[in-house]
Amino acid sequence: MTALESGKPVEITDAEQAPDPTRARLREWGHRALLVQPLRAASESVGLLLVTWTEPHRFTDDERELIGVLSGMGATAIRSMRLYLKLDDAYLSTVSKLTAMIQARDGYHEDHQRRIAADAVALGERLGLGDDVLRDLRYASLFHSLGKIGVPATILAKSGPLTTEERKIVQEHPLLGARILESIEFLRSVVPIVRHANERWDGTGYPMGLTADAIPLAARILSVAIGYEAMLADRPYRRALPAEAAIAELRTLAGVWYDPKIVDEFVTMIEARGAVAAAEEEVGASRELSILAEITPEFHTLLDMQQLLARILAILERHMAGAAFTILLREETTGDLVVRSAAGSRTDLAGPARVEKGRGLSGWVVERGEAQIVDDVRTDPRYLGDPSVRSEMVVPLLSSGRAIGALVVSHPSVGVFGRRDLTLLQAVAAQIAAAIDVAELHERLKRAANTDALTGIHNYGYFYGRLEEEVARAERRTTPLAVAYFDIDGLKRINDTYGHLAGDAVLRTLGGVIGRRVRMEDIPARYGGDEFAIVMPDTPRDEAERVVQRLMDELDHSEVELSDGGKIRMPARSWGIATYPLDGKSAKALVENADTRAYARKRARTDIAP
Repeated sequence: MTALESGKPVEITDAEQAPDPTRARLREWGHRALLVQPLRAASESVGLLLVTWTEPHRFTDDERELIGVLSGMGATAIRSMRLYLKLDDAYLSTVSKLTAMIQARDGYHEDHQRRIAADAVALGERLGLGDDVLRDLRYASLFHSLGKIGVPATILAKSGPLTTEERKIVQEHPLLGARILESIEFLRSVVPIVRHANERWDGTGYPMGLTADAIPLAARILSVAIGYEAMLADRPYRRALPAEAAIAELRTLAGVWYDPKIVDEFVTMIEARGAVAAAEEEVGASRELSILAEITPEFHTLLDMQQLLARILAILERHMAGAAFTILLREETTGDLVVRSAAGSRTDLAGPARVEKGRGLSGWVVERGEAQIVDDVRTDPRYLGDPSVRSEMVVPLLSSGRAIGALVVSHPSVGVFGRRDLTLLQAVAAQIAAAIDVAELHERLKRAANTDALTGIHNYGYFYGRLEEEVARAERRTTPLAVAYFDIDGLKRINDTYGHLAGDAVLRTLGGVIGRRVRMEDIPARYGGDEFAIVMPDTPRDEAERVVQRLMDELDHSEVELSDGGKIRMPARSWGIATYPLDGKSAKALVENADTRAYARKRARTDIAP
């Protein structure tokens, strides 16, 4: 982040000389040298370029120049792409709002276009259309009625037959919609579908009177989807038809208005969907009760949060085959959503491990606390994640009215989830949120039991238990282990001079520095009184001495703030290190040897003092 904020490169020639968090991360990656080059274009930081080496490396001027040129080219390309996407998004947002307004004026419900898009794309997939054509079909489904902005509301709402003049006005709307979409570069391939979606197989349609295969295939598909959804909706001139009657009407018009092969495929798809829905209706209640009966006992038997979440998702996966499940929890410090558990056949592709605050479909749901079902995520600009996902259901995890995360269910097919699925997931999500509250309370109590209240680092009991575990581990794996032990020289003098509150401030400051500066794998603790210790797994003596020496150097330059606003220098410390197995093969022996060396260091300093 330093390079991003300052706009200047950051060079690390040897990871061993880097600050502790960076050093640990580079070790994890297996790298020893790092150059972080900001990507800047037009005084704007758009990202970072990281170049790493597996060995220590001193950077040359030629390398810096080459990386600078490449980063400049990359930054310019990224900025141009972002500006282009912003322009596309602005166009798309404007057209979408305009279409929604037209649909409302035409008397359709707000999800009418969504259902047309879901049906058309699902039908296109069954007919083997490629991804590019499906994308165009999806947008055409959403914007096919855009040209109706030029049709007076009195004509759209007319309950009787249209006059010849009124019919001519209506038949102009595909041409107007096509002209509007032609002005948006990335939607130009959608134009032929929108222009010809109202053509008829027998040539009696509009605006061009095309017949049969002369009508673009995607337009023929969209025509069937539009016709079916229109039959299911109330219109000013007739009532909505039942699904069975709409299917019968489609069959009657096959070969007249609609491509007969497409009608056959569409009817097969709708009837299969209806059979599944009927079967789900028949067994739905028992399925839901079965899932809840299986999940509920888990909340009463498991306190470990990770294990609980994994068990819940495993149960859901068993009952909802083919779906992928993810639980994301809000990170308090950033507001980002972090994946805490995942299950399903595609968990390696289910989405990013972290979602920035407010971004994506899950971010939207958590920000608003509202559940969402999306029949086709490709039609929803909020979606981020796995490109193979088609439908998704996201339910907020609500605790005391506040969303603390989200339960996400994804599926590779369009239009999989229904209201019953949502009701079930909301019941499960409520139990998950309650369990998280209990588990977090349990974690806080456990941390309190293992933490020294004054210094904020581990206490004696936790330290000794972990040391014994690490000794056993070192013995099994024949790996090194070091224990550092140190105490504060002259803490009694500070208590006598400044008072015990000042002594507490010294301990608190020292504990804070240790907690921040030791390595991630180390176990720091207040051993007792003015004594501290650190367990350092997989660490030989020379490395342990370097770690402790850096820590002591920082403490030498630390100041302690007193309650009255004054400051005092951190008092001196005496320290010693013991290593397994040379200095002992038990926790007790290692601590005693480290203590003996710390005392010897104190005596040596006292003996040479004037």
